[in-house]
Amino acid sequence: LGHLITPSGKVWSELTFVRLADDDFYVTGYSNYQLHDLRWMKEQLKADEKVNIEDVTSKRAVLFINGPKSEEIVSKVLDTPADLARTEFKAFQWRKLGMAGADVIAVRMSFIGEHGLELHCERDQVANIFQKLHEADPKLADWGG
Repeated sequence: LGHLITPSGKVWSELTFVRLADDDFYVTGYSNYQLHDLRWMKEQLKADEKVNIEDVTSKRAVLFINGPKSEEIVSKVLDTPADLARTEFKAFQWRKLGMAGADVIAVRMSFIGEHGLELHCERDQVANIFQKLHEADPKLADWGG
């Protein structure tokens, strides 16, 4: 989790940064700030820097799975077992996971004050992943209504 800061020290935007490799970052933010954040990033580039910024907003989706059973539910849909316990997969860490036949970047983060995971995937896979998660726990997305 990080911030884009103006020269005067004001917060321009809040983003999630995942360092996939030494020279490869996956950055997400609020979809309604897409152009705002892209403009800021491009304005910071110096002429001699070799940086490739690829906007994948229309290709990616995020599911937020929060609550005391989040790890248990996600574990049921993994293609290969993984230890998602909070002692092994700590706050603000990330993992690449296979889930319901899709590649997922899982980030241990929650904005609601409860434990949870962000599941980042290709947009064309999100419905299938959600369906499999819902099959694993039919109360998923049940807001008590």
